[in-house]
Amino acid sequence: MPDGQHAAANTFVRRIGSEAVQKLSQSIHAELRRELGYKRPDFDFREEDGYISLMTPGFDLEIRIDQCPDDPKAYLLETRLTRLRDPKLAQSPAFLRIFSPLCNRLHVYLRKPIDLAAKIDALEAIPEITEGLSYPPDASSFELRIPSLDCVLNANENELNFQLLTLPNLEKLLQHSERILEILTQAGFELRLGDE
Repeated sequence: MPDGQHAAANTFVRRIGSEAVQKLSQSIHAELRRELGYKRPDFDFREEDGYISLMTPGFDLEIRIDQCPDDPKAYLLETRLTRLRDPKLAQSPAFLRIFSPLCNRLHVYLRKPIDLAAKIDALEAIPEITEGLSYPPDASSFELRIPSLDCVLNANENELNFQLLTLPNLEKLLQHSERILEILTQAGFELRLGDE
């Protein structure tokens, strides 16, 4: 679909999907008040057609609806935790109850680009994971699929993207991503969840 048509389709989807976005944000807002004790001054709320931004003392949240890039007859309704100010919050049972059914991906943006070819070489030296490692000939990215962890990692020089292979479950996603990060430390990656 040409860019102009895609933009027009996205505008249409956002307009007609605004109600679904509002309904989801109202539900999350009510749960945050009930489960985490947040009060009115704790919320900074912004809204546009098909998009809501909610900033709280512990995290920032975005809810958006867009046309699916792979299927013009479908749409994507996404809930994104874009910033976690307090990493301990992600271990809170109330936080996990609210967001577990909504989260199946975790994006880690790296402070500086990594030497992906060198990291791939180091990963290939770990026999237990080589079968699940794939990458293009130019080594510009890699995928690490570990079925026993029900998680796949897609990486490029600027970010790591973890995704569960089954249903959304934030607690499981965080635990399994942390275990993959432990494997990556064997390949010289120096990072962990919760780093500033």
